[in-house]
Amino acid sequence: MPSLGYILKEVFTPLLYAVPIGLLAKYHLGTLAVIEGQSMSPTLNPSTKYRDVCFVLKAIPTSKMADVRGRVVCLNAPDDSITVVKRIIALPGDYVRHRAKNGNDGLIKVPAGHVWVEGDNYPVSRDSTQYGPVPIGLIEGHVTHVVWPPNRFRRMPIEVPEPRVLVPFVDVREMGGH
Repeated sequence: MPSLGYILKEVFTPLLYAVPIGLLAKYHLGTLAVIEGQSMSPTLNPSTKYRDVCFVLKAIPTSKMADVRGRVVCLNAPDDSITVVKRIIALPGDYVRHRAKNGNDGLIKVPAGHVWVEGDNYPVSRDSTQYGPVPIGLIEGHVTHVVWPPNRFRRMPIEVPEPRVLVPFVDVREMGGH
């Protein structure tokens, strides 16, 4: 019969390697996220019968994750201690037609270092329409694929739901162009 020391060595030695590698992968490479709620429906969780599981890529710099309108990202909610999944609607310097739920619609310029995020299911989503532009530093990763359930496996589409973003006009003559 093997000694207790031998058993402990055989059990804990692999853990000494597996735990740091697992943590490195989760916090710096990517992770799976179970999507809760209906704020991203119909893109995610189109039915209340099941929850989508998505792969969240974290291996690229945050600034690169936040440079595409329509990309679905995972971020820390600025007004809460929860992680949410939303779509980037507007980038720094863009003007977005703010459709406030209190009826105070208007045009908002997204400041440098921020993005405007919204859920695809506007009536139930808590997003930039409530808390305004979000600091890019709150973005943890971007959703690349739906991986579960199997019949929903697919790449996450990059699309802006409707034309509400006004990109500032840049006169190339002001930039030294002809």
